[in-house]
Amino acid sequence: MPAVEEAPIEYDKWGRMKYHPDYHFNHKKPYSLKECAYIVQNYRRGDVKNLAFLVGRTEHCLRSKVDYFRKTGKFDQLMKMDIGDWEPIEYEIS
Repeated sequence: MPAVEEAPIEYDKWGRMKYHPDYHFNHKKPYSLKECAYIVQNYRRGDVKNLAFLVGRTEHCLRSKVDYFRKTGKFDQLMKMDIGDWEPIEYEIS
């Protein structure tokens, strides 16, 4: 049986990981309202890299989404939203 080649991990010029199917499992999937609130509420903690891994999206996507929420005035609404015990689904990385 031939060995399966893994896709190399690439980074942009700012040191952010580019899309990789093993780490960004929610890539191109729609955002839920609770996921958006979770992102906004945890974004201010400053560790966007870990937040991106938790929700399965790229850092660039998270930063773009938060910028969009700020521009449209939704940031404060999402910051105050009660998401209960919602947590991102944990996936095993193979």
